[in-house]
Amino acid sequence: MNDRVGALRRYLRSRRNVAGTEPAADPGLTDVLRAEAEAQLTRVELARAELPDGAERAVRGIVRTLRQVLDRLDRTPEPERLADAAEIVRADLTASLDAFLLTPPAARSDATAGELGTQLEMIRVRTDRLASAGT
Repeated sequence: MNDRVGALRRYLRSRRNVAGTEPAADPGLTDVLRAEAEAQLTRVELARAELPDGAERAVRGIVRTLRQVLDRLDRTPEPERLADAAEIVRADLTASLDAFLLTPPAARSDATAGELGTQLEMIRVRTDRLASAGT
């Protein structure tokens, strides 16, 4: 389990540009990211009973803020902000949810639930910062 947690932490700390080298070159990327964020939200809604208290609300808030960021990026493309949004959707949020939901229910503990909560809070703060950078 510790190997998995360590791998997740390294993955979340990596600053890979998951959007590609030229994210602004693809005008449909914001639509794709919007759909991927919605898919993560749907996944959380379907797994509601398995998630710790507050996780669904946290993901809803993250996705709501991402929608606003992506709407602004549709009007004013900013490659760096688009890459950050892609990293949040494709790496951070996905990896955090995978780490929790792919852990067998019998192996989940209060610590595992707490770690998911901490990760979602870090993602929320990053998403809020991304949203405020464009205002």
